[in-house]
Amino acid sequence: MKTDTEIKEKIQSLRKELTDLIINQFEPIRKQLDELLKLEAQRICPFNVGDIITIENGRKGKITDIDYHSLDYEFYINDENKNFYEDLKHKLDINEYKFVYRVDNKPFSITWKISGIKMRNKGLEVGKRKFNNITPVDYLVDENNKMIESKPPPKIMQIDMSFFEEI
Repeated sequence: MKTDTEIKEKIQSLRKELTDLIINQFEPIRKQLDELLKLEAQRICPFNVGDIITIENGRKGKITDIDYHSLDYEFYINDENKNFYEDLKHKLDINEYKFVYRVDNKPFSITWKISGIKMRNKGLEVGKRKFNNITPVDYLVDENNKMIESKPPPKIMQIDMSFFEEI
């Protein structure tokens, strides 16, 4: 059996080793991956930085940033991930499972998200208010007219709840 001192020394040694791995291996790889994912998002985005788009209600906005939106989960069930799914499904809304990897009937692992500044004076001047994280996951995108509007909630969310009035 290990002594109290040996256990404490091992803990400190493992902490130092883990910190070294994070700083020297994980962080540089994560930074490189983030840069590549952002480049891919910019490539697939139908808009460019500087474009003026119509956000909802006819309001205009100027895009200042295009980044990636990623969902890094394995949701399709197979023999390898069956146990993972069994543990995870109790933590998720079932609607999220059905729709998480489908955007407008297209599968994706990453997609784009845009942010920018809202325009004022009927779209003639750049304002101070921002818009953030607009993705095709949550918005309908009209690429040709450069228009974006919120997607309506799924049908399951639009059920009649009037039976609560009787309670």
